[in-house]
Formats: sequence, structure tokens, C-alpha cells
Amino acid sequence: MFQHLQKFVTTFRELEKKEPLRSQEEEEQWKQLKEKLSAAEVHAVVEHQQYMKSIAVASLYPRVGASFIASNFAFYEAARSIRTTLCENPIEQSYFYFALDCERRKPVSRNNEKIMWLMNQSLQIKVTPPYESQVYSQAEAMNWFFTNQKHCSFFILDFSSHWRGELASWLFEMVDQIWFVIDPDFPRLSQTIFAEEAPENWKKNLHKISIIANKWNEDVAARGVIKRIEGTLSQWDEQNKLKVGASVPRIDANKLSRAQLAARIFLEMYPDEGEFLDQLSHLEKGRVL
Repeated sequence: MFQHLQKFVTTFRELEKKEPLRSQEEEEQWKQLKEKLSAAEVHAVVEHQQYMKSIAVASLYPRVGASFIASNFAFYEAARSIRTTLCENPIEQSYFYFALDCERRKPVSRNNEKIMWLMNQSLQIKVTPPYESQVYSQAEAMNWFFTNQKHCSFFILDFSSHWRGELASWLFEMVDQIWFVIDPDFPRLSQTIFAEEAPENWKKNLHKISIIANKWNEDVAARGVIKRIEGTLSQWDEQNKLKVGASVPRIDANKLSRAQLAARIFLEMYPDEGEFLDQLSHLEKGRVL
């Protein structure tokens, strides 16, 4: 679409130079047309640059909420009329297939994936059915990534805690940003960091990594846990550049339970409660494509 617009603009400029003299009324109409075209051109360029982004979301250790962050942020972006695609690590058993009750919702089948459309088709969620087995070469992984990315403005990959494998390593190199989710369980963080050296997957992509603190509250913040977390993370970051980039508060347990029992994304059931993701929108500073 962007290339077609450029071609149209070029043709328009050529014709403009050749245009004969016009009456005052025709001149006014021509001026209005040029203003509309200029506005459309600027809008298209801004949209193309600002929103072609890809983010991998992963749990630094299991059960800290990467899937919650990924799915709700995808819904949050789609609610802003940004075409968004949410995928999971395609070789792992899909969490969303069960969490969103795909058998009941009957998503569209395409190849080995099922596609669920939400938010007036601004959000597509792709899941791999549990009976499908996937094996990817590096070339196939790249093809899978770019095929999914080119059909949306925002591509979000949920790796959950399955981020140490070879496929994840390939995909990490292709995304713009990597968000690692942690929670206030400081002993578990320490155990993860001190039990081994930084994985190659982590070291290669350190410049892309942001830390998201999930299930946060004022009491935890007041205890200075953030500084302890950043100090611990420095064991995997010799330059000590990793900081907690954003925090997501602990969600009302009753509402969270209702959304889970209804097999819905939290914001799908409570669309007016998206403020808790505002901080994450400020982390959308991946490279401009």
C-alpha cells in the first residue's frame, strides 16, 4: 500500500507540472485536492514508520504472567485501531487455545493454525492446535515470522517461559524488542540468575531487553525491591544497563477469575480498565522499519 501511494504521488506531481491554465473555481478545487493528498501522504508515512513493530514477551521464570501481559497489551493496541497480531512460540503447546476456549469459539482454520479475530478484526490471535506438531528450520522460522509480520502493524509474540530454545533464539534476533516479565518473588529471581550464567539467547539480545515488573503494588515499591532486582540482574549484565522499564499492578483477583472462567482476555471482559498498560505503551521505541 505504501509503495502504491508513493507511485501515485509521483504521477500526481508529474501531471501537476503539465496541467494547463485553470479558472479560479478550478484552481480552488485543485488546491483543495492537493491539500487532501498531502495530508494522506503524511499520515501514511507516519503510520508506516510508527507502527511496524514486533515485540517478544517472555517470562524470566515460569508463571509470572507473560501471557497475561502479551494478550492484554495486544488487545490494548487493537483497541486503538492498530492492526495487531498475537502469536505464541509455534513449537510449544498453545496456552491460548485452551485459555480462550477455541473449540467453543470456533476460530478460522488456516494451514496448521487457528485464527481468532477480536476487536472488529483489529486483533488476530493465532494458536497452534494441540494435535499439530511443528518442526522449524531457521529458514522456515524466518518465513513464519515475516509472513505474520507483514499483515499487521504490531506483531506480538508470547514465548511464556519457553524462550531458551533454538527457535526462540532465531526469532529473538528478528524482533524489535524483548520484554522479560518478572514478579515480586525476589528469591525466585535470585535463584534463576545465580543458578547459571546468562544464556546466549540473553547475551546476544541484551540491547533489546526491557524488564516488566508484574503483580506490583505500592508496598513492594516502598521496600526498595526494584533496586535489589536491578542489582541481581547485573549478574547477567556486566554493564549494569538493565532497568525495570515498567510495572503492572496486581489485578483484582475476583475480576481476573471471572475473565478466566469466561475464557476471555481480561480487557476483553473489562475494556475500561486498560490504564494499567499505559506504562507499556511508552516502551514502544523499537527501531523504525
